[in-house]
Amino acid sequence: MKESKEHRLSSINEMWMHTVNHYSTKPALGLRQSETITLPNGKITESASFHSLTYGEVEEEIVTLGCALIELGFQPGQGAALIAENSRRWLTVDMALLGNGGYDIPRGVSSTDRELIFILNHSRCEMAFLENAQVLHRMHAVSRELEYTKTFVVLDRNFEEIDPEKGLFSYDYLLTLGKGSNRSDEFQKRRRNTKEEDRATLMYTSGTTGIPKGIPLKHGNIMHNVRHIPTLLHVDSSDRFLSILPIWHVFERTLEYMVLSVGASLWYTDKLTILKDLLLVNPTYLVSVPRIWISVYSGVKRMLRQKGKEELFNKLYRHSLNVTRAKRFKQNRLCLSIDETPEEPRASFLDHLLHFAADKLIYSKVRAKLGSSFKAGVSGGGSLPVYIDDFFETIGVTLLEGYGLTETSPVLCCRTFDNRIPYTVGIPVPETEIQIRDETGLTVEDSSMGTLWVSGPQVMEGYYNNKEETDRVMETDSQGKKWFNTGDLVIRRKTGDLSIIGRIKDTIVLIGGENLEPVPLEAVLLESEAIDQVMICGQDQETLTALIVPEEDRLKQLCLEKNIRFDKDNIPSLSSNPEIHSAFKKIIDEKISVKNGFKEIETIVNFAFTLPFSTEDETLTHTFKVKRNQVMKRDGKLIRSLYKNYHEKGKEKGGLS
Repeated sequence: MKESKEHRLSSINEMWMHTVNHYSTKPALGLRQSETITLPNGKITESASFHSLTYGEVEEEIVTLGCALIELGFQPGQGAALIAENSRRWLTVDMALLGNGGYDIPRGVSSTDRELIFILNHSRCEMAFLENAQVLHRMHAVSRELEYTKTFVVLDRNFEEIDPEKGLFSYDYLLTLGKGSNRSDEFQKRRRNTKEEDRATLMYTSGTTGIPKGIPLKHGNIMHNVRHIPTLLHVDSSDRFLSILPIWHVFERTLEYMVLSVGASLWYTDKLTILKDLLLVNPTYLVSVPRIWISVYSGVKRMLRQKGKEELFNKLYRHSLNVTRAKRFKQNRLCLSIDETPEEPRASFLDHLLHFAADKLIYSKVRAKLGSSFKAGVSGGGSLPVYIDDFFETIGVTLLEGYGLTETSPVLCCRTFDNRIPYTVGIPVPETEIQIRDETGLTVEDSSMGTLWVSGPQVMEGYYNNKEETDRVMETDSQGKKWFNTGDLVIRRKTGDLSIIGRIKDTIVLIGGENLEPVPLEAVLLESEAIDQVMICGQDQETLTALIVPEEDRLKQLCLEKNIRFDKDNIPSLSSNPEIHSAFKKIIDEKISVKNGFKEIETIVNFAFTLPFSTEDETLTHTFKVKRNQVMKRDGKLIRSLYKNYHEKGKEKGGLS
């Protein structure tokens, strides 16, 4: 986004108007269209294509909708809920609300009724935009519990039930209302009058514990990232971003504004069609969370296994890793502690030869599935596992990892093309200050682990109507500067880049007082293709145990080899089979051992299979992080069964039922 030195774009509205002025005829949004086709042989397939909307076309719809909101009495400073998933209509509603000097309160349709009732009441929201009739019916079913929300607008183009007297509208009705309105000048005035200190959104955490907390973010908070990230990621108007994350999540939300700020284009996909859409769109960037990259890795290994080439791949990959490590050393890109001086990793002629062969046979085919124009994947919402970092760099795919929180709008640090230190989240973005503190609040030496505190223009001022939680995470220093406690445990590397170790609230304290971080242990176990999901347990106990969701195909193959009946509907029971238990215990002991750098106290003494963690039963957040308290409530009895002597104090801290 090119700005004159005299003027800095300070609001999202100003950014959008600037982009429309410069790129009105360029594609802004790519929308997927598909139809089912029956082939001559009777097989059913899908015919898919994308069509685009220009910035000028999107702007026309935003203004029309903005005028309609004025006709309905919407006022500057007012908020409206937006309970829907990614679509062009989500974006136009958002920009129409912002253009009127208002803000949105976003949430996904998979949120529970309890969550939605809490958010709508806590935010005192009077108007809600809803994905479809199903969400409307849910709202009607709990209408007596909604204290303020009386006006509903349904986004689905097939929705035709309208009753203005009862506050029920369709999106298309509002477009008709806006087209017949003479409020365009008033809407434009409201847009121009929006300031950087005005609220742009009120987002609620989906967090891993507790009830949702409201996080009010100003235009200025979000615009900090919008101004800086394009330069850091080398993004310009020629780029195409394939969008898969939920727009109501702050990571996707801010990245979309960033894309729009430079006149680039957004193309919407989902997890079911992403592989097809990568080839249809041929994007330059894909923004995602670690779980998606893990799925790509697992998919590649599964494909190789089905073709009988997995053993060949594993042999070649070991040589390729030697080449990758040697390259990192020569480029000064090793992830080192402050006082660490490593021996130079070397790659032999044979390593280079076999890496070249692997690239021709395998790696190039994986890259081809991303499209011919792919520049990089942008990963956020959680740290990339070490093996995923190694895999994608080795096969020639660049991943740029970022780090932040909803409270920080979100990006605090990121890797860039010019600074790609593996196993880190990069260095702080411009204007961002950090402190790493110990348990007493004192700053720690570099290479020591501590809690990350941050200060910068992107950091919120505090939680909405929640002084107690605000006081818990915010403090003001003697110079009047505000600092936010991220709750993340980090280490600063020799290069200044940060590595995320875990979260304070995830720390497991054994009954002997030992503090252990579960995230590194879980990351290592997930390297095994036999393990799909895992959660380490042990709060207030003598030892660590694990809940494991096995990879179904691998488990099925193991059962076949050992002549054990495989029951897909009763997978958890298989961990009690001695042969299955022994096989998985061997995997765990090989991964987490003293020879691999782990402490003896970190040994996993027992485990059990459990049901998959999912967003549906709230054991996963919508960025696929395990909600530990929720898992412990669901699987409390199973966790107890892993211990001969279970200490009931764990019930108090772990929330076991």
